[in-house]
Amino acid sequence: MPEPSPIHERHLRRLADMDARADVIARGIEDRIATAETAAEVRDLALAYQRVTRGIRQIIALEAKLDHEQRQAARQVHADAERAAQARTQHRKAHVQAAVERLIWTEAEPGDAERLSDELDDLLDLEAFTPDFTDTAIDGMITRLAHTLGLTSSAQRGEERVVEGASLIPVGHDP
Repeated sequence: MPEPSPIHERHLRRLADMDARADVIARGIEDRIATAETAAEVRDLALAYQRVTRGIRQIIALEAKLDHEQRQAARQVHADAERAAQARTQHRKAHVQAAVERLIWTEAEPGDAERLSDELDDLLDLEAFTPDFTDTAIDGMITRLAHTLGLTSSAQRGEERVVEGASLIPVGHDP
């Protein structure tokens, strides 16, 4: 849950203070009604009591509104974080898939390329569920997936490496 703003906290403190004062006033009016001597005095005290208790109800409604807004903000922060995480995951999947598919189409037998591409889709879907999917070194992930699919020539020879956002680049040549 996001931290309440200083203004939010100040408003809650002020509402609590007003609520406490209104409660004292309402109880005082109740006591005075019990000892009122004339009907006019009871009427005036009852009107004052009604106004004070209406203020208390408004304070309760404002506190509920502030609480609701705080919870709604927390839900929004959580939803935004979830969307950002999903976007990072989709971006990583697309990048890894493009790199491994380049290996598939350059190294696999022509009849195996489509099957390997389908297997890659399944493997990437499973990989995306791991908690560190977006934090794992992309080169290692591409090499591991290529090895799992039987595309070991480039990975085993160590002649090429994958750089994020680029295609296969010979080792020793920085992009």
